[in-house]
Amino acid sequence: MTLWGAGMIVSYFANRQLIEESYQSANVAANSQLSETERLKAQYDFQQTLGLLTHREQNSVPFWLHFGLNSNEPLLAHLWPLYQQTVLPPLRDNIRQQLEQRLQAYAQLSPNSDERRQATQRAYQDLKTYLMMSTPERMDPAFFTDSILTTLPAPQGIDEGEWHTLGKELLMFYAQQLPKHPDWQLSANNNLINQSRTLLIRQIGQRSESASLYQKVLLQAQNQFPDMTLNDMTNDTDVSFLLTTEEFVPGIFTRKAWEESIQPAIKKTVESRRNEIDWVLSDSQHELSQDISPDVLKQQLTERYFADFSSSWLNFLNQPAMATDRQPVRYY
Repeated sequence: MTLWGAGMIVSYFANRQLIEESYQSANVAANSQLSETERLKAQYDFQQTLGLLTHREQNSVPFWLHFGLNSNEPLLAHLWPLYQQTVLPPLRDNIRQQLEQRLQAYAQLSPNSDERRQATQRAYQDLKTYLMMSTPERMDPAFFTDSILTTLPAPQGIDEGEWHTLGKELLMFYAQQLPKHPDWQLSANNNLINQSRTLLIRQIGQRSESASLYQKVLLQAQNQFPDMTLNDMTNDTDVSFLLTTEEFVPGIFTRKAWEESIQPAIKKTVESRRNEIDWVLSDSQHELSQDISPDVLKQQLTERYFADFSSSWLNFLNQPAMATDRQPVRYY
């Protein structure tokens, strides 16, 4: 009994101190009289308290906080609303404002300009980040945090160095907790989302025409495979007394090239298209145009390659001449 009583006393004072420090941290984080950098530090401290309590809830509370007086769960229940009122609004609203401004600026660029083409990847990243904030189940904490830190400037009044250290922790914590607190989700501008999707899909379609992608597939295989001559096809058997030709089949139109380079390159290109035309640019209510469908692209690239493949071989087969009269042997 003596031990239990001592434990309750220790637990009481430890829990009381934890409660007082937690509320003090929350009050400092909400103090509008502090400079932006000081508030950032206070918000980080408050977040650390939340993180500690959350960790204890998911794992175990130290034994000295037990003895029937554990206040971890009720304290968390009181602190989450304070986080939502003090830390969340400035963090989330600043990001939303900057992302919306950037997406609107992208929409104002001339459709066929170099500026629009160069800004497309950045706009895609901005849209993906924006959508993660409004669809918690899509949140990727690592991508979200890296995207904000690398593409958006530090909030006004906050030192750049402090933002990249403390701000990183605040962003990661928010991103990790958002799926567990769907009521935090952003009320997104659906008109802006639809407009951005339309423009990005159009730009990707212009940038990724099958003809240009096909040339890239061939280019990466060039100089990797030797051209195939008549002697190569006959395994070095001397057929010069029967047929002769100086023609050859380009190395990129051989079975070896197809299996080792062309086919993997087409697969990689299609996968890249599939990654572009993902949940960021589509939703269940709108079907993507067949012009930019990954499956259609795969079919187009494959058919184009084998059309050129057949043409190259047919051209070669029509060139050999009989050794006696040098007349081409026609196969069509």
